[in-house]
Amino acid sequence: MPLIWNNRQIAFHTINTRTSDPAAYWQDFRTLVRMSDGAGFDGMLCFSANETMIDPWLAAHYLLQNSRALTPIVALNPVYMHPFTAAKMVSSFAYMYGRRTILNLIAGASLRDREVLHDPLDHDALYARLKEYVQVMQSLLTDARMTDFHGDYYHLSQAVLSPALPPALHPAFLVSGHSAVAGETADLVQAMRLRMLAPDLADGLPTAPPGGIGVHLGMVSRTTEAAAWAAARARFPADPEREGLLDFMMESSDSVWKKKMYEATLAKGTHPEYWLEPFRQLRADCPWLVGSRQRIADILIGHIERGVDAIILDLPPDPAEFAEVAACLALVREAVPA
Repeated sequence: MPLIWNNRQIAFHTINTRTSDPAAYWQDFRTLVRMSDGAGFDGMLCFSANETMIDPWLAAHYLLQNSRALTPIVALNPVYMHPFTAAKMVSSFAYMYGRRTILNLIAGASLRDREVLHDPLDHDALYARLKEYVQVMQSLLTDARMTDFHGDYYHLSQAVLSPALPPALHPAFLVSGHSAVAGETADLVQAMRLRMLAPDLADGLPTAPPGGIGVHLGMVSRTTEAAAWAAARARFPADPEREGLLDFMMESSDSVWKKKMYEATLAKGTHPEYWLEPFRQLRADCPWLVGSRQRIADILIGHIERGVDAIILDLPPDPAEFAEVAACLALVREAVPA
C-alpha cells in the first residue's frame, strides 16, 4: 500500500548491489529485485559508472521483466548515451511493459572515469551539457512533431521518436547534487532534488522545489540501540587501508556532496546523527542511520514532515535487513496523520 502523508504520496526505493565481486554481483542483484518487489518498495536505483558490472539499462530491463510493480530508476549520464537513444529506451520500455521509468540525471562521472573517456568538461560545463541533454529528451518524449535542436553540445534535425510515449508514462527525473547549478538543472525539468543527509539531518534541504525532495541513506536498525550498533560494526568493521583509499579517491573528485561528506569524516565525532564508516570504506555513497527501530522511524518521520517525498535506501540482499526496514516502516505508517 502506498504511504500517503498529508495528501502526499511518499516513495521508498532500494538500490542495486554495491558488491565488487563478479561471482556474487548478478545473484545479489536478482535477489534484491525479488526482495524489493516482495516487500512493496516502489522502485530500484540502477547505477552507472565505468566500473559498473551491468549497464543500468540492462538492469532496468531485467527489473521490469521480473517484478510486479518496481519502477526502474536509471542513472543517466550524457557521456555514455546520446539523448535520442535514451529517449528511445524510455519509449521502448513504455511500449513493451506499459510502465514508466525514472531517470537519475548525472552530470559527469569521476575525474578518472572522464579522463579514460576523454571527457574534459569542467563542473559547470557538465551541467550545461546536462541541461541540453534533458531538453532534447523532453522535446522528443512530449512532442509528436519533429524535433529540431541546435545547442552547444547536441544537434538534431527533424528527429521523431517512435513509438510515441503515452503522457501517463512520461518519465520522472531526479537530479543529484548540492551545487547551485545542480539545483538550476533540477528546476528546469521539475526534477526531484536528490540530497544527502546533512549533519543535523535537516540543514540544506531545499524549500519545496517543483519536483520534490528525495534523500539517499543507509540504515541498520534493531530493537535496541546497542544491538543496532553491534550489527552495524559487524557489517562494516574498521578498515584503515580502505580509509586511505578514500583520501586518494577524493583527490580526483569534483562532486560537491561527496566533498561535504568527506569533510564530515575528517571531523570525527562531531556529527552524532549519522554514521559515515561505510562511506569512509568506499562501501557506500551515502550516510547511514544506526539505532533502534523507533529512533530511525522517528528520523524518517521527521524527514517526511519537512517535505521529503522519496527515500532511497541502501540495503543488502539480506532477508533480516529487509525485515528490519519493514519494522521501521510499519512504525512510520502508524504515525500517519489522521
